[in-house]
Amino acid sequence: MSESPLRLSQLLDRVRQVLDQGMEGPRWIVAEILELNVNRSGHCYMELVEKEEGSDVLLARTRATIWASRFGMLRPFFESATGSPLRSGIKILCKASVSFHSQYGFSLSVTDLDPSYTLGDLARKKQEVIRKLREEGVYDMNRDLPFPRVPQRIAVISSDTAAGYGDFMDSLVTNGPGFAFASTLFPAQMQGDGAVESIRQAFDRIFESVRNFDLVVLLRGGGSKADLECFNAYELAYYITQFPLPVCTGIGHERDESVADLVAARALKPPPPWRSFSSTSSSASNSGCRNSTTGSINRCGFRSPPTAPDSTGWPGNAGTPAGTISGTACLFLISTGSTWIGSAGSG
Repeated sequence: MSESPLRLSQLLDRVRQVLDQGMEGPRWIVAEILELNVNRSGHCYMELVEKEEGSDVLLARTRATIWASRFGMLRPFFESATGSPLRSGIKILCKASVSFHSQYGFSLSVTDLDPSYTLGDLARKKQEVIRKLREEGVYDMNRDLPFPRVPQRIAVISSDTAAGYGDFMDSLVTNGPGFAFASTLFPAQMQGDGAVESIRQAFDRIFESVRNFDLVVLLRGGGSKADLECFNAYELAYYITQFPLPVCTGIGHERDESVADLVAARALKPPPPWRSFSSTSSSASNSGCRNSTTGSINRCGFRSPPTAPDSTGWPGNAGTPAGTISGTACLFLISTGSTWIGSAGSG
């Protein structure tokens, strides 16, 4: 051996010196957050990765830290600008310095974030899902299903503790026209990492008794963009396009438009306080159905709408005998709090 061996600490110290000399100052870096944890001291520890375009093959991986003094400022700034928390699965543009420690190895020290990059990446992913569904020829499949003239047997996918679900159930009982409905809840996780699979499983449970229902209502009230991001997932959107019953979505607010909304038969958003859907039916007669809330059998009486909206907001024509619906006044409404599901006929 012509040269004396280096101790490990000496070798790693030389690595640190080379990095310090070759990486002068912080750099802007694009990466995806694979893991993120905030400890009790307020420091944010991340695993950042780069994946091969169009696949999950990892090309690079490293640790990164946002120290508490910076994280306390960057976190609210990022969340306010994007409507989304820093979380695993999103891409970020961060300003970081390279550091190397003989005991802890290579890492990045993040000092700034550009939220506009993350917003652009989320929008790009959404458009990629839409493009893929169109290319596969499935984008319009659920909307092309015949919409029931009077959907009374409703399968609801929601969380049983959600305020939106409670409002929906109350409105089924207190709807202005006095209809009765049979509804069955299929509970699902409506946000977070497991939401897509949970909702898909709820669709599977509905499919097992699909003949018992007229349509599916997918309910999720308002929330942050991160809370609603699961409804942009390709896997969920594809499930909706393939489902044999019309799917109505009640997701978020008027400003929120997910891929699930776009592929569903109907997307219902508040306001306005009521909304109607077109149907080819020219008339409908009374029919019996079970009100699942009271357990009683009721006759679904279709009353003749007045010329002007009454106190229930029910518009239409005067003089039509009760028990029939004709012309464009044929409106079937289900209140979902500030959202309405409806079906209109033309005679």
